[in-house]
Amino acid sequence: MTFTHDGLTAEDECYDVCTNAWGMFVDGSLKALIDTGAGAPYIFGGDEALTTEDHDELHRQVAAAAASKAV
Repeated sequence: MTFTHDGLTAEDECYDVCTNAWGMFVDGSLKALIDTGAGAPYIFGGDEALTTEDHDELHRQVAAAAASKAV
């Protein structure tokens, strides 16, 4: 499988964190869905635009997932 995040460039403020974000979903939520039948997708409230709070939470989740892989 190939995943592409269209529009993400090295100039984006969140590039370092966002480039690893899909790993959180693939290695975490998708793997859990395959293994157990229940994934853990990140669900946005309302439209798909991220609020500052949503954006910060997503960054925290990605950082935590990256840190758990480093152990």
